[in-house]
Amino acid sequence: MSKLSIEFVEAAVESEWQQVWMECEYATFFHSPEWLHIVKEYSGGSVLPVTRKITFSDGTSAFFILSATKNLKGLVKVYESSPLGVYGGWISTHALSDAHAAMITSLVMKQYPGLIWRASPFQPHDAAFPVSGSLKQESTFVVPLNMPFDELRKKIRRNTLRNLKKAESLDLSLKKIEARHLPAYYDCYRQSLERWQGKGSPKSHYGMEMFQQLLQSEYCDFFGVFHGGKLVCGGPILRSRRHAVSWLGLADADYIGKGVYQYFYYHLIRHYRVQGFAWFDFNPSSSLKGVEHFKKGFATVAMPAPVMDTRSSYVRGLQKIRRYFDSGINS
Repeated sequence: MSKLSIEFVEAAVESEWQQVWMECEYATFFHSPEWLHIVKEYSGGSVLPVTRKITFSDGTSAFFILSATKNLKGLVKVYESSPLGVYGGWISTHALSDAHAAMITSLVMKQYPGLIWRASPFQPHDAAFPVSGSLKQESTFVVPLNMPFDELRKKIRRNTLRNLKKAESLDLSLKKIEARHLPAYYDCYRQSLERWQGKGSPKSHYGMEMFQQLLQSEYCDFFGVFHGGKLVCGGPILRSRRHAVSWLGLADADYIGKGVYQYFYYHLIRHYRVQGFAWFDFNPSSSLKGVEHFKKGFATVAMPAPVMDTRSSYVRGLQKIRRYFDSGINS
């Protein structure tokens, strides 16, 4: 038997990348071509998809999700898998071995210096995740949906259920958000940005256009909690084959203490379990203890999602300055 090796590394053909993403059991929305296109639009074209297809000598292949950000008029590039600090790594429809995984990691580390890579806890071969540069240990909190709902409910904390009961007394409803509701959701987002200042939250300020794109996506369910005709909580749920992840689920400031978050997530968990998904993912919390405590209330399990960053201190400084100006533009 010949020794395993990498035969080809080439730019991803989007139609093939899309097909593999749709069929891969451990892919998340953040591994899709659509996510990188959304980020490209959000960034004004400064973040470009550069995903690579890696083909091995035994005929197997994988797509390593990658973007490149231009700095100093393109003289400096920062690579990220995947952009905006979400899950990266590779996807494949082949049963890759530890040897395949190690070769992918070695190749990426050699060819793409200045790399930011958040590990996806759903990807096999987590031992192949590199330990290099700066490593930030974080976790995501996930609800396994492969159990009867009655059993799952018994695992939910009593305090979470008490807040759910409080919300149910308000006669709330959960339904899909329409375009006419986006301004109300965006107002919740702006309120949240003000509350998050200085608390370790993401520094990006997204424009309304980004949420409009998500609303139109075939793979995004934009849910909202309504009190009468008023949107009081909501956010996009991003889907892949087996995985549904909440991204920027937010509440109106006047309703935060009324259990609307508990109502929102409780009914989403029920929904995606019925739909046959394996995981409902709350997404990493930037190690914010209060947010983590909330997520633990929903019978979640903690799964590691560390971030490796091999950028130089000089490049980090450049990007920090750029984010500062970008936030002013998009706010």
